[in-house]
Amino acid sequence: MEDIDHSRTKTKSPRTNGICERFHKTVLNEFYPIAFRKKLYASIADLQNDLDLWVRSYNEERPHQGRWCFGKTPMQTFLDPTPIAKEIRAVTERRFRACTTDSHHDLPIAATGSARTSPPNAPTKASAACRPPSCLLQTVA
Repeated sequence: MEDIDHSRTKTKSPRTNGICERFHKTVLNEFYPIAFRKKLYASIADLQNDLDLWVRSYNEERPHQGRWCFGKTPMQTFLDPTPIAKEIRAVTERRFRACTTDSHHDLPIAATGSARTSPPNAPTKASAACRPPSCLLQTVA
């Protein structure tokens, strides 16, 4: 469907499926206890209707404090991903700049610890983990 590969993860495994597991916890804590206190459901369809309304409210009305929502609703975040892309780029660039300093690489440091013994224009030995992917260095509109 839509050229998207479907993959499965182990159930109850937050490391591989953390977002879904967190959503399930939220549903269990915020929807079901309240719904079952307020109403006696005659059918699964009635329960599903109320759950659908709650999910719509969860996605469109309730602000989230998740990693990339920044106090917006998930729907606002989905419809306008530009701030997220800019933030990811800024974080990546900050990490890359930090990695090109002498702080944790094997560059020779002078006895004072503040100056390089190598020439100022010499390339730094940034590790592969420090180099940002080229896709994150492209300009974000």
